Amino acid sequence: MGTKKKKRPRVGLGAGQRNLVLDADVPWYTEYSHAVANFWRSEFHKDGGVAWYGIAEKWWCDNCPPTVNGVLGGYGDLDACDVKESSEFLRKARLVLEKAGHAVKCELALDGGAGIGRVTKNLLSRFFDKVDLLEGNQRLLDTAPEFVGERRSHLADMICSTMQDFVPSVGKLYDCIWVQWCVIYLTDAHFARFLHRCGCALRPGGFIVIKENVLDQEENGTNILKDEEDSSVTRSMPLMLHIFQQAGMEVFLQERQQEFPDGMFRVMMFAMRPLAPSVLSAEGSDASPDYIQEVCYEDCRSCVLPRDGVVYERSKPL
Repeated sequence: MGTKKKKRPRVGLGAGQRNLVLDADVPWYTEYSHAVANFWRSEFHKDGGVAWYGIAEKWWCDNCPPTVNGVLGGYGDLDACDVKESSEFLRKARLVLEKAGHAVKCELALDGGAGIGRVTKNLLSRFFDKVDLLEGNQRLLDTAPEFVGERRSHLADMICSTMQDFVPSVGKLYDCIWVQWCVIYLTDAHFARFLHRCGCALRPGGFIVIKENVLDQEENGTNILKDEEDSSVTRSMPLMLHIFQQAGMEVFLQERQQEFPDGMFRVMMFAMRPLAPSVLSAEGSDASPDYIQEVCYEDCRSCVLPRDGVVYERSKPL
């Protein structure tokens, strides 16, 4: 939920073989490399991730007042330029889909990691009729209606759930799912699972946007960098793209936030949607038919991926 300045690398991890399945809860996710897998193993081997997520939850309880400056980690002055470029990116994403022949509706969006509703108030409520807010901190979520103020009529469901545990409601489909500055708190496997679940909750023509800090390519080949203070990670571009692919997503538009000050992590915006099964089958060894058959382990109601020998096609290739 907040921006970050660069910190000196504490853990340097390079790309390697991609043949590791580490998380038993997400058996279809293959780790990006042995080094990345070893990083997550070291974080989870004692308690299964209880401390990892607990540290982040405590940090936001202790350090985040329910204000714009609070949810932006002390960088409240970046709100205006952030919203400006996010709005431009959202318009571009809709235009790309419309030019490709996909009908994009404006009925319902989901604000993932919503905090007090900053993105809902300043961005999503200006593009969509209704917005669901997903936030794991009840204290922040309770302040959203008052913060959103005159935009309150756009509020729909207020969902108090962590992203790693979030399962979209049966029968509810979104036109856009916007997730900003919060997947840094998820493990790679839980990040992929969250994306996959969200993809199953998209209306035809719908899409997901991830706006997040990303490591610069030149930072000594590092693919993942831990912030000890709040138990978060910043990922490299190759690792981010690997996670998107593992979740069965295609990125159809990506841009860098331009107007942030020097000394901060690069911030990237990715617009994506589920790949059609035929595209997944043709993507190569990492998306072979055997792999695809194991991807959707959940009882998704309308999934892009094969399940029990049946293909539920959610989208067509751009």
